Amino acid sequence: MKTAAFWRILALILAVLCVIPLAAACGSPNTPDTGKETAAPGKETSGGETGGEPKETEAETVWYTADQPEGLSLTKPDGTPKEFNFLAFSADDSMYWHDTDFTSEAMTGDTIGDAVYERHKYVEEENGILLTIHYAGVNCEYNTLVNSVSAGDDDFQAAYLNTQGSFTVATMECLAELNELGTIQLDAPWWDQNCLSDLSILGQNYALYGDFGVMYRKTLAIVSFNKKILSEKLPNAENLYELQATKQWTVAKMADLVTSVSEDLNGDGEMTDGDLYGLTYQGDVMPIAIISCGIRFVTKNDDDIPVFSFNTDRTLDAMDLLADLLYDTDCARSSSANPPNITNHGQLFQNGGSLFDAGEVHSVINHRAMENDFGVLCMPLFDENQDNYYTCINPHVAATLVVPNSVKDPAFVGYMLDALAAAGKNYLEPAFYDKTLQGKSVRDEDSRATLDIIFAHIRYDLGYLSNWGISELMRGLVDSRSLDFSSRYRSEESSFQSRLDQTIRAFEALAG
Repeated sequence: MKTAAFWRILALILAVLCVIPLAAACGSPNTPDTGKETAAPGKETSGGETGGEPKETEAETVWYTADQPEGLSLTKPDGTPKEFNFLAFSADDSMYWHDTDFTSEAMTGDTIGDAVYERHKYVEEENGILLTIHYAGVNCEYNTLVNSVSAGDDDFQAAYLNTQGSFTVATMECLAELNELGTIQLDAPWWDQNCLSDLSILGQNYALYGDFGVMYRKTLAIVSFNKKILSEKLPNAENLYELQATKQWTVAKMADLVTSVSEDLNGDGEMTDGDLYGLTYQGDVMPIAIISCGIRFVTKNDDDIPVFSFNTDRTLDAMDLLADLLYDTDCARSSSANPPNITNHGQLFQNGGSLFDAGEVHSVINHRAMENDFGVLCMPLFDENQDNYYTCINPHVAATLVVPNSVKDPAFVGYMLDALAAAGKNYLEPAFYDKTLQGKSVRDEDSRATLDIIFAHIRYDLGYLSNWGISELMRGLVDSRSLDFSSRYRSEESSFQSRLDQTIRAFEALAG
């Protein structure tokens, strides 16, 4: 009994000692703002109405704020507020890839749109600045930005470009090197650290991703599956989530399931829209699938210079595996292969025409209109020995944050990027991830866990995301259902290397 009492008293003392520094830290005005646990201003914290004094809860919201650099003024010399001008993608929602990170001028009941509006209102009021959004004429266009920089104008303090466009504009000597902005907190939790390490060349960074927006995350590759088709056609199939958890969710396993479920339903001897496919996809899946197999198109040497590294036996083996998955037209249907199939792969999946659909995160939002239940999986592994599941953004549409080198007040720009990104972590991230994806779109806890894996293992492969021709080669192979990777690569290798060398020379010139 003495021993038991002693341990109870010791546990109580330790608990008190742990609580005291935590309470002091939470109450100290000198506690760093970055990532501190405070109740979100004007946000509901315990089921009450928004606004007013936050109610205490057992686990309050973490609230992020950027550190305003000492001596930085947020007003002009005449005392009026400074203005931050941002160039976004087109606001025209009839376009396939239109802006959603900045297009909102009022509260409308749309989850993400309202979060955008709240984010902007908060940043303006907290800093006493004016935030003005401009829109490019067409999505991903960079001529508007280039023309402004070439004219020496300070029209825009930051902009969105697509990923490939960001490299093009950087080599045109139109972008600011992000490490030289001075005031931006690149190590802050609202910036994706993987992109900074993966996309740098000679230590220079011109492209940035993070909680500044959510559009780039919508382009991450995923696999959706129809639970009704799986249970009816393959009642004895292994649990796909368990396969994923035990790293048995491989290209070969997926190919077996795709072959097993496909069926010519009307018996006419042809596979058409009315039949059942194991897989629907489009050509972009091939380079993404290669990356998901743990293969890097480029690696970087000790001088942070990219070197092509994917013409290997492992790549050839992966191509063979992926051919079994993608090339059999009796089992897999492409929206982009030759001859072209008109029906969009995602729509065919939603109509119950396939077991699996290889798509992107934004398709999860569309799938929520499906009558049949669906689940979400990672892109499959090369084999069970692979260390992690990987995915990558789409270089053609992913919204990439850049800063023109014509900005007249780089210290102000760096701070505003942090302020908007920190507020994005407070407003946009939960609206997109917790409420839209996790709350309204996916339908089971295992799919939610899958999304966690996907967002935690993003690779930004320079070889795929740049404009050196790799993406086009890989897409061309899958659209023509070709296995001739080695000869195609050899025939275009000098062109790839020439484009890479040109980029390196441009970055050497930028480095001075």
